[in-house]
Amino acid sequence: MKKLILSVAMLCATGMVFAQTAQLDADCVDCGKPDITKKQRTAVIEIPRDVFPVAIINTSDATSLGDNNIIAVNQTGAGNYSYVNQDNSMNSVMGGNNADVTQSGMQNYSTVSQTGDSHEANVTQKGDENISGISQTSGDNTATVIQGDNQFGETNMSYAKIDQMGGTGNRATIGQWQGDSNDAIQHQDGSNNSASVYQHGGSNHSEQTQTGNGNLVHTDITQISSFNTTVQSQSGGDNNYASLDISGDRNVLQQTQTGNRNTSIRRANSGPGINGNDNSLEVTQTGDDNRFESGIAYGDSNDMFISQLGNNNRGDGYIGGNRNYFKIHSEGDNNYSSAWIQNGNDNQMEATQMGSNNSSFNNLMGSDNKVQITQTNDFNYSNTSSMGNSNAVSTTQTSVGVGTGTGPNNWNNASTSYQFGNNNLASTNQTQSDAGSYNSSTIYQGGDWGSGWSNSNGNAAGVTQTGGLNSNTSSVLQVGNMNAACIIQNGNSSIEQ
Repeated sequence: MKKLILSVAMLCATGMVFAQTAQLDADCVDCGKPDITKKQRTAVIEIPRDVFPVAIINTSDATSLGDNNIIAVNQTGAGNYSYVNQDNSMNSVMGGNNADVTQSGMQNYSTVSQTGDSHEANVTQKGDENISGISQTSGDNTATVIQGDNQFGETNMSYAKIDQMGGTGNRATIGQWQGDSNDAIQHQDGSNNSASVYQHGGSNHSEQTQTGNGNLVHTDITQISSFNTTVQSQSGGDNNYASLDISGDRNVLQQTQTGNRNTSIRRANSGPGINGNDNSLEVTQTGDDNRFESGIAYGDSNDMFISQLGNNNRGDGYIGGNRNYFKIHSEGDNNYSSAWIQNGNDNQMEATQMGSNNSSFNNLMGSDNKVQITQTNDFNYSNTSSMGNSNAVSTTQTSVGVGTGTGPNNWNNASTSYQFGNNNLASTNQTQSDAGSYNSSTIYQGGDWGSGWSNSNGNAAGVTQTGGLNSNTSSVLQVGNMNAACIIQNGNSSIEQ
């Protein structure tokens, strides 16, 4: 359940009761992370020929042992079968094998197995219910599978799998055009691998797994339409890169990156991103120097769940639309998160940072948006601004130790909330446990900044600061009528404004 509770119970100490109800997503019935169900298909390699309900019209079986071999297969009709085997593992001279398979019709089957160096395999299948499998073992391999026609045809219920193992410089591309219920599977084990999947249609499934050290990988999945599922996994290597472009509704995506300096990019405002409704994205990054950037350009009711476990992580979410949900959780050092909600209503953002030197920046434009920031441990900093009505911001900061960052009193803890509009709610709760540390809170509630600090009405602000032998500083500025504020400070050297 993705339920956030923004509490201003601290204000009850003064007997104040606010009209706002600060409960987020109370109408959500079941908002857990969706599970991706992988479709089960018959294995690609060594599929018997009788898997097709129609008779085999053309059969091709080619085996090549040696260097510099070229095999080309062209089959037209229904129920075609092609098997290509190229093995250069026993030769001392590096070879440059090439295999091209073209099949036109429906229920075609092609498998290509290449062992050796500098191989290339290209498979083109036009029709429905096609099966293609490519297995490459060695370095500098290239594999491409095209099912359907990008301009004149489509493919439905087709399956493509590429395995590239034990080599470097591998590249794999699968294109499934204008069709439904297709599967694309890519496995790469080695260095400097690149994998791309293009799916245009509905109910398609793609899965990419990359394992290796020192990989400079690029994973690009493009899915257009609805009910697609995507699984991406990058592990055991550094400098991995993944990008994703989703257009459609009710797509489910999962991505896992394990290693150093991983990057996950999804920009809807200037490139790849999520464009549609009811999409779900889950990203897990474990390692150092991870970065996540995603955008929802135009869409409603989309969910993004981001988990970063490691050092120097960064997560940025860009949302344009209504009823979207962005949750980011980070554990480690020097974490940074930001959320930008532009011209949208009833969106929710939750950031949890557990570690040192955490910072969170959030900008909201619209109404009925909710933000909850939770920061635990050393010198945390939060800055949130909103423009609109009935927005709610809750900040909770808990720290042990003395801050050494930049900003007011070297942070530890520091929170700033600016709200422009009516009926907004801001709540700040700060707790320190060490002498010499600081709590600092600033809340402004008023009209549009550009209109000269104009009035706004019905806003509420609450601040609670706790820390023995600490210096607490709190400033609340409200411009307008029927506003309410409460400040509670426990400790020494407290300042209220």
